[in-house]
Amino acid sequence: MKKIFSILQFLFFAGSLGYFIFRTRSLDANFKIQIEQLRLMQSYYEQKTQWMLSMKDKILNNYPTPISEITLTRILAATWENCKKYGISKEIFLSLIEQESQFNPHADGNDGEIGLCQIMPETAKLIVNSYNLPIQSQSEIHIIENNIEIAVLYLKDLLQIYDLKRALAHYNNGHKGMSGRGKKYAEKVLWGAKKYEL
Repeated sequence: MKKIFSILQFLFFAGSLGYFIFRTRSLDANFKIQIEQLRLMQSYYEQKTQWMLSMKDKILNNYPTPISEITLTRILAATWENCKKYGISKEIFLSLIEQESQFNPHADGNDGEIGLCQIMPETAKLIVNSYNLPIQSQSEIHIIENNIEIAVLYLKDLLQIYDLKRALAHYNNGHKGMSGRGKKYAEKVLWGAKKYEL
């Protein structure tokens, strides 16, 4: 009986030890995954910060319109996030903002265009509905982050149909595209993007 009890104790101990080793390895693997995720996040935020500081200097030193640092930080953060998320060139997009509103989030166009990226209300409504964005009213389109996300998504949609130059022309000139002002606008945006390159 003592022998059976000793064997059971040994099996219990061996099983417990095996479970402990398995659990430790499992936790160790999860820990390594979490560490790697933290490293990736750190790298992402370091790149974002470096890019934002570089762009902030370029805009504040080379652009005549006074822009508050807080506003510019919000513009750059939203540009980084949305361009990364949706695969749009950050340099092209900053040049687009410069052409559309000269970095003024309160800009309103003569034909009803709204905000930094001069989004038409009908276009905004189409994008908000297509992508199920949590934007409830036209006044929310003025919010920097919303305006940029809508514009990036609109440009992304246009790029699925046209090459970059034509997409920019259609962004500015609607269905008229490359005719009239559209071609000149696209050329200005493309030329202007060069100054935002790192």
